[in-house]
Amino acid sequence: MSDCGSESDGIRYLVVPELIQINQEMLRLTPGEPFGIRDQGGLESALQKPCMHRYYNQTEDLATLASVLGIVQNHPFMNANKRTAADAVYRFLLLNGYELTMPEQDIVQLWEGAAMHAYNEEDIANLLAYWVREYDSSRLNH
Repeated sequence: MSDCGSESDGIRYLVVPELIQINQEMLRLTPGEPFGIRDQGGLESALQKPCMHRYYNQTEDLATLASVLGIVQNHPFMNANKRTAADAVYRFLLLNGYELTMPEQDIVQLWEGAAMHAYNEEDIANLLAYWVREYDSSRLNH
């Protein structure tokens, strides 16, 4: 099986320190919410899901891989899991040459629905696929 580090066979993945940084950025937007990792194993598992899904399902579809980021379902942080998931998916797609153009109100509805299990991974993948466009990620830092 391929390594699920920050990059594997041309696909760039988020890593734990990046996800912690995203969560802290989300919390700065709403002062008073404390930062904390509720489940370290869940955090690591959430980030491994796209790489594992790619390997076991033999798919290169980035919308599908983004849809399986398990941040909302694993709920690894004390606060801001949905916001962290939304930003992590956006960054994952951007790192891999796609920009998510979904309107903000639809993003909120998507991640609230995902948290309530109103959407499954296929629903999320279909929505993401509809709202992505190619993006030149060569300007982004590695």
